[in-house]
Amino acid sequence: MTTGPSYERVYNRLKAAVPNWSQLLKMDLTVLKALIGDAGLANQKAPRMVAIANQLARDFGEVTLEPLQRMTDRDAETFLTTLPGVGLKTAKCVLMYSLGRELLPVDTHVARVSRRLMLVGDAPSRLFVANLEPAVPPDCRYDYHVNVLQHGRELCRPMRPKCPECPLWALCPSAGYSQRQSNAG
Repeated sequence: MTTGPSYERVYNRLKAAVPNWSQLLKMDLTVLKALIGDAGLANQKAPRMVAIANQLARDFGEVTLEPLQRMTDRDAETFLTTLPGVGLKTAKCVLMYSLGRELLPVDTHVARVSRRLMLVGDAPSRLFVANLEPAVPPDCRYDYHVNVLQHGRELCRPMRPKCPECPLWALCPSAGYSQRQSNAG
C-alpha cells in the first residue's frame, strides 16, 4: 500500500525526472526503480510501468490515456485490465482520478467499511464489489471512495476499530462489535 504522502513525494519526483511518459520507453530500469523505490515494490512496479508504456505506444501510437476518453466505462475498464499488473480496482482508480469518471474503486478499506455498514448485504467478495458501486449515487462515488478509504485507515480499522470515536457509531449496524466480542471471551 502506498500512503498519500509517499505517493505525492514519489509522483512529484517521477514527474520531475520524466515530464513526458514516453520517456519511460527508453528509461533504464535501475533509474526508474530508484525514482519510485520508497513507494514500495519498485522491483515489480518499474518493469510494469515500462511494459504499460510500451503497450500504450503500440495500441495508441503514443504513451497516452487520451483514447480512453472516447470509450465507455466498461470498454475502458476492459482495456486497462489488459495492461500488466492492472486489476479492476486500479483500472477504476485510473478512470476516476485521471479521467473524471463516476466509478467506485473498492479497496480493502472501502470494502470493510461498506460491509460493516451493511450497505449491500453480505454477498461474496466479487458480487459485493459489483453491488456496491450501484448502491452509491454516481455523483457521490469520488467523495465516498476518498472519505471511506480515510475512515477505514483511521477509525474503522480491521483489528480494533475505534467505534466510540466514529461519527457513524449511532448508524452503524456493526458498531461495538469488536468490543462485544472481547467482552464475551
